[in-house]
Amino acid sequence: MTVVDYRPVEKILTEKAKQCPPFADERCTGFGAGATVGAGYWRTDIRGALVWASWQFMQRDVKVTHYMWNFIDLVEGHQLQLTSNVDRSRTFVAIYMHANRLYILEGTVPDGDPEPGLFQQSLGFVDRDGNGIRYTDYYDNDYPAPPRVGAGARPAAPPAGGAR
Repeated sequence: MTVVDYRPVEKILTEKAKQCPPFADERCTGFGAGATVGAGYWRTDIRGALVWASWQFMQRDVKVTHYMWNFIDLVEGHQLQLTSNVDRSRTFVAIYMHANRLYILEGTVPDGDPEPGLFQQSLGFVDRDGNGIRYTDYYDNDYPAPPRVGAGARPAAPPAGGAR
């Protein structure tokens, strides 16, 4: 499992945009308008994280046998199943973004062994008190979190940077 913390991205990329030369591309100048360019370009990096991470797995010497949008506890993500072109091993991947953290689970088994599906589906989210988090509707990191159900039903604290 790998966790990539995107919470400092807003500060890092906003500062970086201030250092751009005149007439630089949209990551720097905001040319073309909108909140996702210029100093706001960090939002685009976070929005694209699921797709970029999925694409990195597809670039391996593998055959993609399954690729789908999915959710765990109503947190959206991607799931992939890959077969190695070299040794016929199978890899199951789950990628989710929650509270500006990208979670990547990868399990590989040799050809002929049972699939690592339970590992791929084992992710869960907890609040700071250790209560499981489950939402009443789909959670998309780019929008305000829906209400929670169960023991962790308190409103979610906004992640650093203001994006969800």
